[in-house]
Amino acid sequence: MGYVTLYRKYRPKNFDEILGQEHVTKTLQNAIKENKISHAYLFTGPRGTGKTTTARVLAKALSCQNGPTPNPCGLCNVCQNIANESVMDIIEIDAASNRGIDDIRELKEQLLYRPTQCRYKIYIIDEVHMLSGEAFNAFLKSLEEPPEHVIFILATTEPHKLLPTILSRCQRYNFKRITDKTIKDCILKVLKLENYTSDEQSINLLTKLADGSMRDALSLLEQVAMYSQGNINIKDSMYVLGEIEKIFIFDYMELLIKGDIKEAINLVDSVIESGKNYSSFLYSLIEYLKDTIIFKTNNHAQQLIFSSKEEENKFRNIADYLSLEEIEKIFDETIKCENQIKISQKIKLFLEVLTFKIISILNTRKEKIPIEDETTKSKDLKVEDKIWVENKKSLYKAEEERISELTSDNEEKWKKIKELIRKENIILHTFIYETKLICFDESTLIIEFPSDAIMQRETVLESAKYKEIISEHIKNIFGKPYKVKYKLADSQKMGKNIEQKVKDEENSPKPILPIIRNLFFEFNIKEIN
Repeated sequence: MGYVTLYRKYRPKNFDEILGQEHVTKTLQNAIKENKISHAYLFTGPRGTGKTTTARVLAKALSCQNGPTPNPCGLCNVCQNIANESVMDIIEIDAASNRGIDDIRELKEQLLYRPTQCRYKIYIIDEVHMLSGEAFNAFLKSLEEPPEHVIFILATTEPHKLLPTILSRCQRYNFKRITDKTIKDCILKVLKLENYTSDEQSINLLTKLADGSMRDALSLLEQVAMYSQGNINIKDSMYVLGEIEKIFIFDYMELLIKGDIKEAINLVDSVIESGKNYSSFLYSLIEYLKDTIIFKTNNHAQQLIFSSKEEENKFRNIADYLSLEEIEKIFDETIKCENQIKISQKIKLFLEVLTFKIISILNTRKEKIPIEDETTKSKDLKVEDKIWVENKKSLYKAEEERISELTSDNEEKWKKIKELIRKENIILHTFIYETKLICFDESTLIIEFPSDAIMQRETVLESAKYKEIISEHIKNIFGKPYKVKYKLADSQKMGKNIEQKVKDEENSPKPILPIIRNLFFEFNIKEIN
């Protein structure tokens, strides 16, 4: 035989070698000892947890020439033939590719024939949930009362897709995710048997990425070992497995804390140019935030993976600087960004907007300038702070005056425009149905979408046809052309008066440049210093 992959080479050959599923293996062994063998078994659980392997070991235990025995010898002809997958009486069926009613009819015809080599004729049906509805119905009677020489072992990762009538006819065994400790011990054992060397950080990384699947752990180990020629280190592991190095995430967070938007976005682009994808970067950022929350709540980082002391120091410094509230807000925005990316192709755009929003969150930690109220008199303010407060009040007052210019007459005009669009293009009308028209200045109108209508706004922005229809109707109804902008409503500022808006501002007293102000409206973010 040629080369055999690690997960096949070290596949368990008896019940004692199956790791992490003692509740299943002990029950099956006791059933065999007491000769209480069922005609149908159902193995359910996540991928790579040993369902098919356990089915093969069970078939071997029932077919061994010294059995049925809970401990198959592995030496008799039957055991060796099963190990070599050359025995005719153990039939493995992939339900994903043999899912039709004709396949089940053929199987039912074969049930009548007695086994030629083994004690039982055993059918192992993998991914059984993939069978069609007609195939399931045709299979019911055979599954309930098969011939005495037939045993069915069904395996699936999605038991909720099985009919209740199938579930009730089988003994069900639920396989658990394999613990990290068990996977780590297995990796160490394979490293020793294969004469590989590895650092602790690589083993921890492989364990984390395996996510409870022993097969995934050995496949990843083999992939890294091939690249590093058996001398595994964390740098090679991160590179081969496409992981974003933590140092990039730490540098990114440091730039965000400094408020350096340009360099933060450039850093993301440089990571992507190195061969990683945006989804991987986002996943690494989410993992980092999760680790930071754990560190902040438990005040330790012993179980976290770092490739150097520099990484660990950077992690601790950033974690100590950030508050739990800030981390949770950033985490929420990152999750929202991940969900938005799933329904849009503009991944880079959403990451850039996320960068703006994170800086906005971090910007709130700056010292608030007190606003005159019952407990704080204006005489306590510095002269330049008084000027800044008055400028802020004037700014918001001017903004509200511009918005108030949208009279009831103009509201009626916008309703009329939407009605005309409904008659012309019903799909576009559904996108703008809940929008409002805001009079921004004499030459610009803003169409404001609800804060949760991200997809609707993106769809309109991406369609030149939709924007042309809207602009044409605005020109006809208002009597002159306007430059049209599209923004999301800021739900946090709705209903606030000018005093409250000024009190919410937490930036240093610097004037707002027009180009920056336009960015705020475009990306729906708070002011950035």
